[in-house]
Amino acid sequence: MTSRIVRSIPSGAVRAAAAILIVAVFSAAAIVAFRSASSTATVEHDIMVSAAGCAPNWRVPGSGHPTFTVSNLTGQRYEVDLVGRDELTEYGAIETLGPRTTRTLHVALPPGMYAWRCESIDGNVTYSPLERAVGPAVAAQPDVPVTLDQLAAITTTYRSKVQQGMGVLAPEVDRLAADLTAGNLTAAKAEWLTAHLQYERLGAAYGTFGDFDARINGLPNGLPGGVHDRDFTGFHRIEYGLWHGEVASALVPIAHRLSTDVHALASTFAHLQTPPNDVALRTHEILENALQFELTGETDQGSHTNLATVRANVDGTEMTLSALAPLLRVKNAPLLTRAEHGVQYLAAVLDRYDVGGHWIAVQSLPCSAREQVDATLSALLETLSPIPDVLEIPHTADQS
Repeated sequence: MTSRIVRSIPSGAVRAAAAILIVAVFSAAAIVAFRSASSTATVEHDIMVSAAGCAPNWRVPGSGHPTFTVSNLTGQRYEVDLVGRDELTEYGAIETLGPRTTRTLHVALPPGMYAWRCESIDGNVTYSPLERAVGPAVAAQPDVPVTLDQLAAITTTYRSKVQQGMGVLAPEVDRLAADLTAGNLTAAKAEWLTAHLQYERLGAAYGTFGDFDARINGLPNGLPGGVHDRDFTGFHRIEYGLWHGEVASALVPIAHRLSTDVHALASTFAHLQTPPNDVALRTHEILENALQFELTGETDQGSHTNLATVRANVDGTEMTLSALAPLLRVKNAPLLTRAEHGVQYLAAVLDRYDVGGHWIAVQSLPCSAREQVDATLSALLETLSPIPDVLEIPHTADQS
């Protein structure tokens, strides 16, 4: 018979083993409970944009620093924001949520009332139910939206600068007409450039000018008679004549009509309306047009002064930034700094091609220089492009 060795286990070890077993059981139970709670929290924090609406079944967590999983179940792009009771103040934002995509959003959530705002690419705005978050105080820095009054103040400031600019433009155009009347073509060419660049510095207001802009600065593109069409008037018609050998007397009636139009614009400008978001939009669009039409030479009617026009457009952009600066400094100071530096750098690059008042033609630039101008302008456009969104007036339920 084989003997068995039996070792006795001390009673203290038994108690320790029992304690370990109890702790393990409770730990396992706690893990299960934690996983269950986490699963529930995840469900509460899932935000769905779908045909059923904007987060129709969401439940707000307590105050704190929750993470939301935001899913767009539709076939179009949305902007999704977590907003306060006023439907404007943003505590979290996903500016672009593509079709059938999911993104996470981390927010600081103080006690208060909240809803989700979903804006589709076509401008349709819907809201979730309003929910109350309760709990301890939480430090947060919500994005306070731009108001209509703030943009109206900026627009007023900018319009006053445009009005001053037109006060400079009108006598310059009168001198151009006088030069042509006197038959002094050399002086007329110089005055034409001075006056035309002054008009180009007012670029952010072109949407306000209406039909005046076509008469003052229109092109022959699309006109049945081309450059000889009777409806081709203004600066570019005079440019064509001056640099294509037309006699001064043939240009005098066109110059007087230009003078009449400029004075009429100056006198009626106070009654023309500028939409409140125009200044922010033009900050980007002025140079976008310069890239598309000036640096391609499309507007050139013989003077080859496109680079000078782009330089004037830079001044116009700087004027819009100056008007926007007080608000941009509050909303996004780093963006303002980058924009100002970018404008200054582009101006410095362009100034290299002003040789004693004679501007090098775009067509004459060496390839490397042309590429530098294009790249510098494109980089600045990239910098300026967020400004309209930063200063956008958000939709409210009433506006929808």
